Amino acid sequence: MRTTIITVPTLLALALCTLGCHPPTPPCEPGDADCRSIIAEPGPGLGDEQAQLQLADIHADYQLAAADGLSTDECQLLGQRYQALYERDKSIITARFNVGVIHEACGQVDLAGQIYAELAGLEHAPSLNNLGVLAWSAGDHDRAASLFGRAVAADSTHALEARNNLAMAERDRYTNSPVGAGLREFEQAQLQLQRILAVDSSNRAAYENLARLYYDRGRRDDKSYLVLANLVVTQGQRVLEANSVASADLHNLRGLLLIEDDDQVLALRAFQRAVEIEPDHVDANRNIAMVAIRFRDYATAERALESVLHAPVVAADVDAWIALGVAKRGLRKYADAERAYRRALELDSTDPRPWYNLGVLTQEHLSSTADDEEALIASYERAIDHYQSFIDAAGSGPRWRAPVSEARDRVAVVKDSIAAIELIKVNAGLYEDMLLLEIRQRAEQHERWRALETNAVSLQDLLEG
Repeated sequence: MRTTIITVPTLLALALCTLGCHPPTPPCEPGDADCRSIIAEPGPGLGDEQAQLQLADIHADYQLAAADGLSTDECQLLGQRYQALYERDKSIITARFNVGVIHEACGQVDLAGQIYAELAGLEHAPSLNNLGVLAWSAGDHDRAASLFGRAVAADSTHALEARNNLAMAERDRYTNSPVGAGLREFEQAQLQLQRILAVDSSNRAAYENLARLYYDRGRRDDKSYLVLANLVVTQGQRVLEANSVASADLHNLRGLLLIEDDDQVLALRAFQRAVEIEPDHVDANRNIAMVAIRFRDYATAERALESVLHAPVVAADVDAWIALGVAKRGLRKYADAERAYRRALELDSTDPRPWYNLGVLTQEHLSSTADDEEALIASYERAIDHYQSFIDAAGSGPRWRAPVSEARDRVAVVKDSIAAIELIKVNAGLYEDMLLLEIRQRAEQHERWRALETNAVSLQDLLEG
């Protein structure tokens, strides 16, 4: 399940970014002719009202340009305008920050990071947060958490995005700690989210993250927290809907809580509602697929999984590929099913489950396409190999004890089937030999009858003569 990391948009919404922009023209030095539109001569500072008007004007142009994806020229022009505003009045830190945001929106992450780092030296909370997001994306979670903490310290009242991110960093530490441990991290995450809601009672991300935090603890350590998770989901949905805001995450969590109550029908509806709100919601689509497979609705499962396979987290998810294989098998797309199972093996060769599913696919489905007895036996032998690979990979631990026992039973059944085919072949050969013998005997008898008839005719001729 995803961890919510929020990049402070200030005046620019990073959710609108595109990665298709090429690098802008390299920066030039003051005094160059090409720099006159970028760097203005220092003048008197702008008042707050005038600064906000100019920021709003650039932001309006950004929204218009981003509606169909930022082009290279648009990336460069918007960055230049923000930079020119900053050069006009160095107190407008937001303008310099937005230059970094433009770089990030246009795929220039390194340049964005340089600007965020520059402003982080001034303890600028949005820059500290965004620098933390970049560190998180690069896999440096400890540094990211430190930067989120600095952002909160720099602006404890307004840095709500940084608080959300800090809470999720603490949640990540909690969920990666041994079962029964990580209480301090859990409490820190809970505290940050509660403080957000104390300031902003309609903060969607805080409701989503707090509900997820309680759900995780309920699954891991204390079932009573599932009740709290349900209460947060209910409260969050009520508050957000009153403001005409919908949350796919909260509907997805509602579905997970219903799964805990073994109510798969209502759970499926909750997951589907999440996808109605956010069609590319990764977790909800995966959850739809898992429930649909239980209902043998393989077409829905296939559609849900294929809609999010482009997401890196799904493309690297062994469970998703196994589920896709099951869906393809149910739709009689056997070659596609085999490819999905083998992709799961490529992702994790130690996971025994793809081998078991390959065994079932080969034994029960691919064998039906065999043209003759030899092909059928070869298919059954491949199924035995797959089951044996599963047994070897599963080992003797308690987790796989029941499936290993079933795999051994299946091997025995397949071996019996091979023996039966061999027996039929032998019996068929004996029957064929007996049939040939009978044909020869009948032919010999027929020849004797013809000889007798000939002799009888000759005798009659003599008598008549």
